[in-house]
Amino acid sequence: MSVFLAYDGSLNGDWIARYALHLAKGSESRQLTVLHVEDANISGEHLHRQLTKLEEVGKSLSVAVEIQILPMHDGVFGGLCTYLPNDPHSIVVCGARANAGRRGVLTDTISERLLCDTPMNVLAIRVLQPGLLGAARRVLISQRE
Repeated sequence: MSVFLAYDGSLNGDWIARYALHLAKGSESRQLTVLHVEDANISGEHLHRQLTKLEEVGKSLSVAVEIQILPMHDGVFGGLCTYLPNDPHSIVVCGARANAGRRGVLTDTISERLLCDTPMNVLAIRVLQPGLLGAARRVLISQRE
């Protein structure tokens, strides 16, 4: 099983990355591929610092961290899908950002599209209180057969 992380560079993304690192630690390959699609929401210097921290945590867990900075292609989702394999035995870990309003929690989010429109297993995590990783209340997983 290959483990991928759709990473946006946010504080919540850092906490989600910790879940992905521990998932990768339990995989046969002990590797995590971090995917970041370039956009204007995070500066290069800040992103570099965050990714360096992820690599350090990976080393402490004996997990190899491969980082891929991807160009945007039909938005962030398109950039991710260009790279993600068509493999029902792989998993992509992502954040689950809720949209405001009455449209539904995941409506029109990248998480929703990954859950619905990819052949991979998807673990979507919504971090409400960073730092309380042991207190996960909801986990959404889409498993492909």
